[in-house]
Amino acid sequence: MARSFPALLLLAALLTPSAPATGHNPARRLEQVEQAIRELDRGLAREARRRQALHQALRRAEETLAASARELAAAEAALAAARRRLDRLRAERERLEAERAALRQALVALVRTAYRLHRQGPLPVLLGGADPLAAVQALRYRSYLAGAAARRARALEERLARLEALDAEEARQLATLEARRARHLAQHQELEEARRRRQELLQELERELARRQRQLEALRADRRRLEELLRELQESPGAPAAPPPPGRPFASLK
Repeated sequence: MARSFPALLLLAALLTPSAPATGHNPARRLEQVEQAIRELDRGLAREARRRQALHQALRRAEETLAASARELAAAEAALAAARRRLDRLRAERERLEAERAALRQALVALVRTAYRLHRQGPLPVLLGGADPLAAVQALRYRSYLAGAAARRARALEERLARLEALDAEEARQLATLEARRARHLAQHQELEEARRRRQELLQELERELARRQRQLEALRADRRRLEELLRELQESPGAPAAPPPPGRPFASLK
């Protein structure tokens, strides 16, 4: 059954609580709703383009961040390898220094023995022993040991000198690699912070787009209700025609 005209006017008044200046003019309210819909559509289109640009920037930031992570991992691997090499060099140096100390003690003992024999002369040694041949052999053996120990000591000194040079070079390389890793780490942290900010902006924009989309859906629902109201007003028997909105012919409302 068709609604009475006063009831229709009451429904129109209920549909326009936010625009008291328009009174009970549903056509004017419809024009305002359509204008708001057009403005929201344009705003949503702008925000959608901004969202697409942010998505692209975020994707580029993530790619750059991934490349930075690979560079940082390579720098850390090179640094770890350099530290291992330096540790091995220093362990070898410590071993050689211990061997050099033992050789020095042996050489000191041999030198003391040789000095004592030199002061006594070879005759007491030969006459005092039960076996002169054994004494001579012992003297020769000590002389051989002294010569061998001296040669080994010289070789150790040369090896230690080379190790010192290698140690210094490895230490310089280690410092360079540590500085390189620090640079990569700082760059990686900056890129991560930039990616995080873009992600937050995108999330904020997504929330704003969702809010505007809800507003648009509510306005479209208002438009459908107002269009239905206008049809009912025009079709109601004996009801006066609703005034057209400014700038629109009345025939366009049908």
